[in-house]
Amino acid sequence: MQLLGLYRELCPGHTELESMRDHLDAGEYPEKNTLIDYLLHNGENAIVCDTALTDVLDGQDKIYGYVRADDGVYEWMTDLAYYIDKYNLRPPEDFIAHVMEKMGKT
Repeated sequence: MQLLGLYRELCPGHTELESMRDHLDAGEYPEKNTLIDYLLHNGENAIVCDTALTDVLDGQDKIYGYVRADDGVYEWMTDLAYYIDKYNLRPPEDFIAHVMEKMGKT
């Protein structure tokens, strides 16, 4: 299974990882809303957490509750949808293609 969201900001101490900031689009992109919907409403839930997380990019906003989920191919934390929504974070192209195919949007 491929793990999404492995960014330096989300994995403290792992300086070898890419920065999330390098994957922010200047504006919305066509697949954005489909990705958010998929991340929040698809996949099997493995762990549910009701802890509030602090937004790692602005250090202010709180993200309340998140889930670790997977669809058999990819695994993710649902806070990834927050960063896609707020900052236009663009996940890997292979994941975008996977979601668009699963959602019948290819």
